[in-house]
Amino acid sequence: MTTQTAAEPPRDPAEALIAENTRLSQRLHRERLIRREAEQIAEQGLRDLYQRQQRLETISLLAQRFSAALTPQDIGAVLAQQLLSGAGATALGLGLVDSRRDDMEWVILSGLSPATADDFARRLPMNEPTVSTDAIRSGQPIVIRTSAEYAQTYPAESGVTHLNGAESTVGWPLTAGGTPIGVLLLGWSEPQPLDTAQRAFISAVATMVSQALVRARLYVDEHARAAVLQSAVLPNQVEQIPGIDICVTYEPADPAHGVGGDWYDVMPLPGNRTYLAVGDVIGHGLAAVEDMAQIRGAGRALAHRGLPPAKLLTELNRFTRDVSNGKFATMVVAIFDRDEGVLSYCTAGHPPPILRRSDTAEVERLSDGHGPVLGPVRDAAYAERVTRVRPGDVLVMYTDGLVERRDRDIETGIAEVERITSDWDPGAEGGAGQQCGLFLKLLSTRNREDDVCVAAFRFNDDPQVGRA
Repeated sequence: MTTQTAAEPPRDPAEALIAENTRLSQRLHRERLIRREAEQIAEQGLRDLYQRQQRLETISLLAQRFSAALTPQDIGAVLAQQLLSGAGATALGLGLVDSRRDDMEWVILSGLSPATADDFARRLPMNEPTVSTDAIRSGQPIVIRTSAEYAQTYPAESGVTHLNGAESTVGWPLTAGGTPIGVLLLGWSEPQPLDTAQRAFISAVATMVSQALVRARLYVDEHARAAVLQSAVLPNQVEQIPGIDICVTYEPADPAHGVGGDWYDVMPLPGNRTYLAVGDVIGHGLAAVEDMAQIRGAGRALAHRGLPPAKLLTELNRFTRDVSNGKFATMVVAIFDRDEGVLSYCTAGHPPPILRRSDTAEVERLSDGHGPVLGPVRDAAYAERVTRVRPGDVLVMYTDGLVERRDRDIETGIAEVERITSDWDPGAEGGAGQQCGLFLKLLSTRNREDDVCVAAFRFNDDPQVGRA
């Protein structure tokens, strides 16, 4: 017996078309969602890649700029220039704890509205609850993702945050040897994820700032020691010597940051003789000043023993090689014998002194008595020369900061010294001392990168003490 299956009724073509269109529409919609999700992932990946690159570039730029930052103010200026854009932040602050650890004072505030800046500018007691002081006291970052969270955590400070329009805020502690010394404060006008990558970037910046602050503190301490040593070695008043009018002027390249190794010396010797010297230790800072003090002191001792210029520089060269901090020095030495009216001189890698004749106003470049710089060559030889001087003659000794520039050769600078020396009128009102300032006035420039020391000596027949 055979069983027969009933045939399905034929499907309406219109219904089939509608069903097919529905399936196609759903598939297209799913494909659009997948494509949109893929585009969003790609865009997010590009944004993440851009942020990583921007953060790496910011870290690199900060490292470069911090290497030249010598004070906390310098560090704050670097942060304002580089970090606001690098972190995408709208506001930034750098605060440091005072020596008693009672208060925190802002070194720099950038990107704040005037009203907020006025409120923030005050010193913050360390026991006052704020993002900054809490970060310092706890030694842990304070991370606030929204303004509502800020207002809930710091209700007394919520008005300040609102005034500045900050949505997300971070206070990151700065430490030295495990001890909190300050805070890096960042604010954003748009809410931030402050995820692991963003916090790692801020942490790296905070570490660099802490290290830069430690270097700045060391620099300030070293600069202070160097300044004290330099002031102790270089007298405020030039010693008055019979038979010589003396004028000395010294100007550091950077009065705010720089103490260098330039020096001068004038010392009476037995037998109516006078020791005259100008020198320059290469470099700046405490090491250069320490070398300068040692070399200057050794030169005085050798001169007092009666050594003539060439022999003195020979001994001083060995001394410099053995005791210096690895730098070398240049120097010009002269011994004036008032009874004989003669000047013996010698240079060690130093610009030649200039001698102006009183009767003709002609100048002589005393370059024939010379030898190498002090320090590098163990058994250096020095040639000494002698010239006769008359009352009214002027001797000018100087360091290379007076004649050397990036935009001109040293020969041009020395020629300018010769011209000024020739035009010098030591007999003018005010005497040699007033005239001495001509050198700095005419030869110093804003772009000068080295210290300048100028010593001018006018020989006279007055047996009384000379006056600058």
